[in-house]
Amino acid sequence: MVNADGTGLHPLTKACTKRPLRDRVPSGCEDTANAAFTPDGTHVTFTRSTGRVRNFPKQHTDQIEHSAIAIIGADGTGEREILRTPPYDSDANFPQLSPDGQTIVFGRGFSPVGHPRLSRAIYTVHVDGTGLRRITPLKLHAGDGPDWSPDGSRILFRSNEDVGDNAKSQVYSVRPDGSDLRQLTHVAPGTLVFSSTWSPDGARIVFSMAPKGHLPDVYTMAPDGSDVQQVTHSPRWDSAPDWGAQG
Repeated sequence: MVNADGTGLHPLTKACTKRPLRDRVPSGCEDTANAAFTPDGTHVTFTRSTGRVRNFPKQHTDQIEHSAIAIIGADGTGEREILRTPPYDSDANFPQLSPDGQTIVFGRGFSPVGHPRLSRAIYTVHVDGTGLRRITPLKLHAGDGPDWSPDGSRILFRSNEDVGDNAKSQVYSVRPDGSDLRQLTHVAPGTLVFSSTWSPDGARIVFSMAPKGHLPDVYTMAPDGSDVQQVTHSPRWDSAPDWGAQG
């Protein structure tokens, strides 16, 4: 955690004091990532990885033994796991709590021994760890920080999140029950599309995009994908935008 002005940096989860190991997270330690505040600001959801690392040379990948969605109080107390995937099965990434505080959306990428193997999709789960549900078709390879609309009625995500050059990605939205899937962007081949988030009033979506031969800039569009407007014109790489709370 850190203050908005950059002061007061301090660990929220327990630091590991053991020597890093090549093939495992040291016993009693955890590898934490993908932190996000809950809507009321009182807690933080995150991904927790523990255990051994299994390598899959033929697929040029590896998989941690235990991947879990966890939550902790913003004061560092009350840490607990909400969902843990089966051993070496998959990674549970970018958990985000719904505006009503009842459901967590997250991206899940399966390993060569997971089921369905080497697939990727968006899932939801209740805050008590029950009701696990896949809400995107496997063919979309969905992921990259799914984001709730302010009223909780829709979820943004990016397709083909695991394609290395992002050349086949598009932005979609879907209802939390998996219905009413909508493709919002229809970019031409060679244009790269990256992650997206909603504005606080739900009237716009911010995302990053790189037309062929260019570095990505930040754009906004209407919730139906129309009225695309370029925001930044930077000589550097601009991506992963997040709309501030003040709109």
